[in-house]
Amino acid sequence: MKKNVFILSAVFAFGLLLGPAAVNAADEESLIKSPEINAEKAEVKEEGIEAKEILEKADVKKEEKKEVADESGENDDADEEAAVLYLKAQSFLENDITQKAEEEFNNIIKNYSGTWWAELSYIKLAGVEMKTERSADAIALLKEFAGKYPDSFLNEKADYSLCLAYVLNKDKKDAQESIKEFIKKYPDSKKIKDAKNLLKQL
Repeated sequence: MKKNVFILSAVFAFGLLLGPAAVNAADEESLIKSPEINAEKAEVKEEGIEAKEILEKADVKKEEKKEVADESGENDDADEEAAVLYLKAQSFLENDITQKAEEEFNNIIKNYSGTWWAELSYIKLAGVEMKTERSADAIALLKEFAGKYPDSFLNEKADYSLCLAYVLNKDKKDAQESIKEFIKKYPDSKKIKDAKNLLKQL
């Protein structure tokens, strides 16, 4: 079990803390006043923040899955295998081997859907799609995620990412509706200010 905890912790730290660097204030001030550009910057910035909170929640999620596995008599081989694949995908991503990263994230989603790593892979893959100008694919992924994991604590991040994807895809009506829904659904979110600013630009 100590080995499992080490692997899971290492993957979280690697995957969530080594994402693209946050955009600094000077970069933000120099942005052209465009919702598409701001949405793209927001997605990059989102990758590098709130890691501590996600890590804390991840520990809770991991324990919940462990309890279920213990009760059912199942081992956590699938979790370990998915964790290794996630680390591999993240490594590809950090080295700009995007296609390979996508293949691994898709592998986790397809073959390890009952693990926490599949939930993370949906969010990561959607981010890749947005950064490679495939926002329509990101929208489809995030909608699939919402239907598959209605109780995931990553729903807030997924919903905000969906707002950004609609903006990047220039779906003004859907973007407005999704942002308004986000503001209504998550009134205490740290992203409320960003969401409101994005809405004003549409």
